[in-house]
Amino acid sequence: MPFKAWFENSDDFSEGVEIVLRKEIEGTKLSHKKAIPFVEDSKLKIAVNPDDGLTKPLLSIVEKFRRSGAEAYKKIPEWAKIGAIDIKAWSEAANYSNEEEFLKLLFSFVEGFVLASYTGKDIEGEKTKLILINSKDNATYKELEKEYSKKLTTLEFVKDIIAKPAEEINTDFFVDFVHENFTDRKVTIIRGEKLLDHNLRLIHAVGRAGKTPPTLIIIEPKGTRSKLAVIGKGVCYDSGGLCIKRCNSMRLMHLDMTGAAITLGLAKLFPDFAFFLPVVENMPDSTAYKAGDVIEAYNGKKVEIVSTDAEGRLILADAIALAQDMGYEKVVDIATLTGASYTALGTYVAAFLANDDELAKFLEKAGGEAAEPVWRLPLVEEYTEFLKTDRADFKNSAGKGEASTIVAALFLKNFIKENSKWLHIDVAGTNFPENTWFYRSKTSPAFGFLLLYEFLKKVKAQ
Repeated sequence: MPFKAWFENSDDFSEGVEIVLRKEIEGTKLSHKKAIPFVEDSKLKIAVNPDDGLTKPLLSIVEKFRRSGAEAYKKIPEWAKIGAIDIKAWSEAANYSNEEEFLKLLFSFVEGFVLASYTGKDIEGEKTKLILINSKDNATYKELEKEYSKKLTTLEFVKDIIAKPAEEINTDFFVDFVHENFTDRKVTIIRGEKLLDHNLRLIHAVGRAGKTPPTLIIIEPKGTRSKLAVIGKGVCYDSGGLCIKRCNSMRLMHLDMTGAAITLGLAKLFPDFAFFLPVVENMPDSTAYKAGDVIEAYNGKKVEIVSTDAEGRLILADAIALAQDMGYEKVVDIATLTGASYTALGTYVAAFLANDDELAKFLEKAGGEAAEPVWRLPLVEEYTEFLKTDRADFKNSAGKGEASTIVAALFLKNFIKENSKWLHIDVAGTNFPENTWFYRSKTSPAFGFLLLYEFLKKVKAQ
């Protein structure tokens, strides 16, 4: 459990550090970037003021509280191990007339506090506690406490999967976990040579040289279901295949299953939606697929392989095509797909492309609320020229760096039916280890989980 902090409610507290919400301390304006420690009445306190010093229009008040929570965690001394918030005092200081709105802001602070504590290592000793005082009999508080506890526990699980080495997190892991934990759902698992029986040749080709069999996992509701499916890229290790990566590019390739890990976590929380996890190991050996191969996809399109290191789009393509044939009219895929997304937008903002404006607006709004912002790139049809080949319907890579994120999405668009609605989210840049913004973790950012958590809540409420 690598979150080093957690929260609980109590009537009072007798030790530790009190976290207070104040406008000024001794005439010094507080910044949103800092939690200022001070001593009052012989007791160490930490003062935060999320409202002060923030004029950026894109930064919501929710995110201000979340960042303040992260800063407060960083300021609590190791010896203290306890931070406490008096909810009644905070409510009076914040001067919010709407109790529910205030409590949501408070839990944003709690979320930032907990997220900032993540480490990829096993924890020794007790966690730092954030105690919330005067909350016991509040029904709204109890509801939010239940929601945030469930969400953060699941996010911790997702982060732990991503942080672990590929030797531990392979296709067998995903299969075993789903068998054990989704007995209340309809689960379909297609593995190894059986993929060929279902015409899932792209998934099979990418993963057939792996130590564990290539697999497609489908998790569906048993009863009434939504028409939306989430698909997560699960390359448990990406060596590049026969088009092998350089050593320094390969070291972090256990992270290439981030999309599948996020999708698995979301499946635990949203039983009304369908989730598809194509999981493989992209490895080189005598059975590996090769540059120059022409492979027929699930939808009958033939793909020329020009790079075995453009594998993620191949496994997504088969899963996307199958999902639509199974009746899912809205498809959302999430993948660490292109390094070009990092070049274009860096580590703070993810790229996405869409053929539906309504879903795109939902995602943009969710990104703002989750503080996992996204930026829509255009589906430039002229760039489909880059994928043309004389040997097949199209090739799997343009073979050059121009507009790579857009071109990868255009490849996937070949597998989207005319009336289907589709979102493609490229989180390669935002899941780089340099992503340590505020409360994001260098070891395991898991960018995309909170984004799609808020997105699916909105779709469900529609």
